[in-house]
Amino acid sequence: MEYNFYKFYPIERSFFIMPWLLVLKIVLIALIALRFHFTITANRKFNQIRRQRPIILKAGFWANFFPELISQLTIFLTSLSFFEIGALGITAKWQFIPRLSGILIFIIGWGIEFQAIKTLKYNYSPDLHIRKGQELIREGIYRFTRHPYYLGTIFCQIGMALALLSYPGISLTFAALIPALSYRIRVEEKLLSRYFQTEYKIFQDCTGRLLPRLSNSHQ
Repeated sequence: MEYNFYKFYPIERSFFIMPWLLVLKIVLIALIALRFHFTITANRKFNQIRRQRPIILKAGFWANFFPELISQLTIFLTSLSFFEIGALGITAKWQFIPRLSGILIFIIGWGIEFQAIKTLKYNYSPDLHIRKGQELIREGIYRFTRHPYYLGTIFCQIGMALALLSYPGISLTFAALIPALSYRIRVEEKLLSRYFQTEYKIFQDCTGRLLPRLSNSHQ
């Protein structure tokens, strides 16, 4: 009797007979690796300059740890869908559009993150603190939004979850990651307001927290 290899592995979800899906996942892995490499490299580069300036203000442990924990947990559970674990059971012919859209959203998110780090330069830090001589950046992408890096992170996670059709990834992004980042933003803005005072208040009046405002009051 002939053994049916796909009896317990639905044909419409098997990337072994869907070459485009295998290529898409390889592309996504490459993009994730490049994003990780760039972030680590930038952090190491700017850290040499940051260490020369003492910390003046610093956020508490949970403001740094909790959002990072949620972010890594979301990425881990999303990545299980590389092996179709937790992937939405969508028919093969309807998978291409959401998966490709996810790749494009991920690229947009990475582009936003890239511009944010490039603009911040040595002011960029993965931890929430204020160092002596820190500048309030209001140029580049920061003309439109006060926290473009977090916006890019959200885009990247949504894109990754869509590209993998990850139910846990999509759910956790909206139910946990975005609230966790919102909490981090609130703490960060308290630090910035305390240090820059009136200057930061003016910056808040001119720009949106995450999304750009339709009209800027400084224009």
